[in-house]
Amino acid sequence: MVLWMLGFLALLVSQTLSTGRAALRLGDAALERTRLETMADAAITTELFSVATGVSGAGGVWKVSSDENNLVQVRSIIERNKINPNAVSVTLMQALLVASGTPPDKATVLANAIFAWKNPDLQEQAPSSQGREESRCVPLGAPFHTFDDLAAVPGMTRSLVQALAPHMSFAQMQPTSSLTRDPVVRAALVKAGLVIPGQAVQREDVEDEEALVVVDAKASGDGGAMLRHAEVVLLPDARPVPWRVMRWETDDIH
Repeated sequence: MVLWMLGFLALLVSQTLSTGRAALRLGDAALERTRLETMADAAITTELFSVATGVSGAGGVWKVSSDENNLVQVRSIIERNKINPNAVSVTLMQALLVASGTPPDKATVLANAIFAWKNPDLQEQAPSSQGREESRCVPLGAPFHTFDDLAAVPGMTRSLVQALAPHMSFAQMQPTSSLTRDPVVRAALVKAGLVIPGQAVQREDVEDEEALVVVDAKASGDGGAMLRHAEVVLLPDARPVPWRVMRWETDDIH
């Protein structure tokens, strides 16, 4: 009995020590994650103040800062005159698909599938695509937030998503301007009858009021790495913070 009790106590002590070590490791990991997140957020805030006050432009170039143990990279891009699949008609979506290299028949099917995916209540209003493939689309009634969401639509391929990615924004709120410099978006607007061929283009690097700015920051150290993604709307006259956050995302980099 005594030997059994001693064995039981030894096992209990061993498990307690093991649990304690695991808790310490968990605590260290959580602390490191918080530290990386703080560094990334500080870089995003600094970049946004720089863009909002006109000190620097949102040119999409990675800016790097580092010390002995940490590396922080940040970049900002103005999302303007892209096409938001959550806010366009089937006609314009079909035109963008064609401009991106999709055959017209398939583009019509996919445009209707995208419409049905996010607007099940309005599905009957979408132009008919003689309906076979689009019937496989399960309406979720939710907007697209990522390209993974878009890739889930039946008939959508990864290669097509990659072709569409440079010309789409899931967060842009302003209508796509006919003055866009993006040749694919411009071709889509022309095909959809929303722009006159030969019309002048505009500068894309101007930070105007209510421009959507996307900022990414990578923070890395001995304990890991983290990517923070922010989408904000610039509000130059607002105080004390001249922007409104629309979306935050966090990803651990392995």
